[in-house]
Amino acid sequence: MNGIQERDLGALKGQPWHQHAALTAADPNYDEEREWLWRPPGGESYEDVRQRVMPVLESLRSRHAAEELVIVSHGAVMRAIWSQLTGAWINSFIPSNCALLLVPHDGQRFFPPQVISGDAAASIQLQCGGL
Repeated sequence: MNGIQERDLGALKGQPWHQHAALTAADPNYDEEREWLWRPPGGESYEDVRQRVMPVLESLRSRHAAEELVIVSHGAVMRAIWSQLTGAWINSFIPSNCALLLVPHDGQRFFPPQVISGDAAASIQLQCGGL
């Protein structure tokens, strides 16, 4: 679905993770205290992702008000949703691989997100064909 795609890493796309660390360390615009605002050259910040993802999520919620939805995404999208719904980037949820984020809604509004982990996550992943 357009808008839910992973963060565009620009110049870092396809590069090993150590390149990310080297680029942030060398960039005078990188602020560790507000790292969600840092944008790699030609790419998106986590805040950019939040601004892109939330209108799509709002639209899905209103179009499917009485339904549960499963959205498969990468970690930056989950982190952006978490930060929007909790109101804070500081100490935001940084998902591990295969993490599950439950975002309850009543068709009108979202409720605080919940991380599903451990045995519950494994059970859901098996029921959904391994997600």
